[in-house]
Amino acid sequence: MTIEYDGTNFIGWQIQKKGRTVQGELQNALEKLLKKKINLIGAGRTDSGVHALEQVANFKTDNGLGVGHILRALNNLLPKDIVIKKAQEVALDFNARFKAESRVYRYRIFLGKTAILRKLVWEVFQPLDTKKMKQGLKVIKGYHDFSHFGKKNEDRHYYRCEILKTKCEVKDNEITFEIEANRFLRGMVRSIVGTLVEIGRGNLGINEFAKMLNNQSRKAVKKAPASGLYLVKVKY
Repeated sequence: MTIEYDGTNFIGWQIQKKGRTVQGELQNALEKLLKKKINLIGAGRTDSGVHALEQVANFKTDNGLGVGHILRALNNLLPKDIVIKKAQEVALDFNARFKAESRVYRYRIFLGKTAILRKLVWEVFQPLDTKKMKQGLKVIKGYHDFSHFGKKNEDRHYYRCEILKTKCEVKDNEITFEIEANRFLRGMVRSIVGTLVEIGRGNLGINEFAKMLNNQSRKAVKKAPASGLYLVKVKY
C-alpha cells in the first residue's frame, strides 16, 4: 500500500503502548475489514508530527477480497488524516522496509508567519543566506558518518549513510530541501536541516559543518521541528 498521512496528531508511525499512531490506525482498519490479526510492515518509522506523501507498507492475507475492494473499504474506515493512495499485490517475500533501496525526504521552511501552513512547515522569522545553505547541502553528498546527527547506537557502522541526491528550492517565502539516501538515522534529516539553518543565520561555517558530518567536531546540532518534514517516496 502507498499511504499519505498528516502526522500532526500522531505520535509517530510505529505502534506504542500509549498514543495514536499511523500503524495502529491502519492495523485496526485492516483487522476490522479482514476479520483477522494483521502484521503491518512499514518502510520507515516516521516520528511524532512527521508527514508522509508516499509511505509504503505491506501485509499478508489469504482473504479473497480484491485489491481494489480493500483499497476503497480501507479509505472508508480510516480517519481523514490517513489516505491509501494505491494498493497492489506483491511477491510473498516482499518486505516494505528491507527491500527498499532508498528513501526521499522533503523539508519545508516558511519565512515568516502563516496561518494556513503553520502545522505543515517550520516558520522561521529572520532572513536566511540560502546561498550558503545550498553550499552546506552539497557537503553532505556521498558516504559520511552521521553519528552526530542521529540517535546513538552501539554499532559504529550503523552511523554510515550514503546521501544519493540533494536539492534546495527557494520560491516566494518558502525554502524546500530534498534529501535522498540509502538509509537514514532517526532524527537525521531534522538535525541536518536545523544545522543548515544555523549556517543560513550566520552562526555556523561550512567547514565546521563538514567536520560535524564525519564526527570530527562536537559542536551541537540544531534540530528542526517535525512539522516541516515529509517522507516523499520509497524506492525499490
